Amino acid sequence: MKGYLHSGFTIVELMIGIAVLAILMSFAAPSYQAFIKNNCMTTISASLVAAFQVARSEAVKRREGVSIRASSGSWNNGWEVSHSNVVLRRFSKGSCDLTTITEANMDTEFIYDPTGFIDARATLTICDDRDNNNAVSPGRQVSVSVTGRPHTQSRYTGGACT
Repeated sequence: MKGYLHSGFTIVELMIGIAVLAILMSFAAPSYQAFIKNNCMTTISASLVAAFQVARSEAVKRREGVSIRASSGSWNNGWEVSHSNVVLRRFSKGSCDLTTITEANMDTEFIYDPTGFIDARATLTICDDRDNNNAVSPGRQVSVSVTGRPHTQSRYTGGACT
């Protein structure tokens, strides 16, 4: 009878492989969580910029005032673009529950006039549950100039979302 070649892993080899995998995962999990949180902040800031751009273009197109306002009085509940109390488009934070949005002057509504200018400067800060009291806490900021043009940038929040 010919000898059979047995291939496979012993229980010791499997246990060592699982231990190495567990060690590698313990390093990867925090990086993945930070990646998800950074992605949420970037997505929300892009959505806010898009909402301001929609409101501005609708105001110019309609030749009438168009507003962008926080849903239910808070930017954390989403935001909407409306004209004559008719909602043209709604936006939400999606599944980014740990992300918060604050407006520097606590404004919950901005109005674009027919020329595309906005009634007041807007500065919205986006951050998450990481240490927001830390001066180097990561965040993003959406700013809208009085000319109505929005832009976004990475910003250390320094506790602005607490």
